[in-house]
Amino acid sequence: MRENGTTEHDARLAMHEETIKIWKKINMDALGSTKPFPRSFANAAMNLARISHCIYQGCDGFGKPNEERKKLIKSIFFESVEFES
Repeated sequence: MRENGTTEHDARLAMHEETIKIWKKINMDALGSTKPFPRSFANAAMNLARISHCIYQGCDGFGKPNEERKKLIKSIFFESVEFES
């Protein structure tokens, strides 16, 4: 923001647009018709992107998480998922 003399709102909007652009690229690389990577690698890359997006969306969930983010991270890693059969 300081380098470009912009507002927080404009910076957040630019980051949101960049995030959407990167997600489109990740999806095309992983799921597109010209798959340059093995499926196992593509799945691992997509899962890493998903967890990163989840942890950092809206705040710094790793370095300075708020209570809501702490609950989310704990639920992802420590709570079991139940399926109905």
